[in-house]
Amino acid sequence: MGQDEVEIARAADTSIVVLVPGLGDEIQAIKAGILEIGDIFVINKCEQEGADRLENELRLMLEMGSKRPDGWVPPIYRIEAIKGEGIKELLEGVRRHRETLLEGEGHKRHLRERARAELLEIIQAEVMRRLLEGLGEELERMVEEVASRRKDPYTLAEEVLERFLCQGGDPSRPEEEGENG
Repeated sequence: MGQDEVEIARAADTSIVVLVPGLGDEIQAIKAGILEIGDIFVINKCEQEGADRLENELRLMLEMGSKRPDGWVPPIYRIEAIKGEGIKELLEGVRRHRETLLEGEGHKRHLRERARAELLEIIQAEVMRRLLEGLGEELERMVEEVASRRKDPYTLAEEVLERFLCQGGDPSRPEEEGENG
C-alpha cells in the first residue's frame, strides 16, 4: 500500500481493507501496514483455499497490534461477493463503526486529525510553490553545485530556507543587511 492509499484511508471515516486468499495478501497486509489503517477487514472469495489461514493470521496480527484509543476492535468479515454472502453482515459492521465514532471523542479526534493533515498539506504545497517560484533559474545553479560536489545539498537547503524565512517567503529577494541596526 502506497503513501497515496494511506492518505486516502486516513481521510475516510471508515476504512475497509479487502483481502483475497492465495494472493499473498497475508504477507502484504503485514508489510504494508494496513493493520493500522483498517477499521474493518474483509476476506473476499472466502470459499477459496487459504481463506481460513488468512483469517487466522489476520486475527493474530490484529490481537498483537496496539489498542485503539476509541476501543474499536476491527472485525473480520468473510464474504463471497458474487453470491452476495456476507454483505449484510459487512454493512452492519460499517453501521456499528459509524456509531462508535459518533458516540465518543473518536469522531472529533478524527476530524481534527483530518483538518490538521489537510492544512499541513496546503501549507507545504504553498511553501514549495513560492520557494520554487522565487528560486527560478538559481535552482539550476544550485543543482550544478551539488552535482559537481562543490556544495552539499543540506547546506544549500539550509541557506535557501534561511533566505526564504528572512525575506518573508521570497527567496529571490537578496538578504537585507543591517535592518536591525
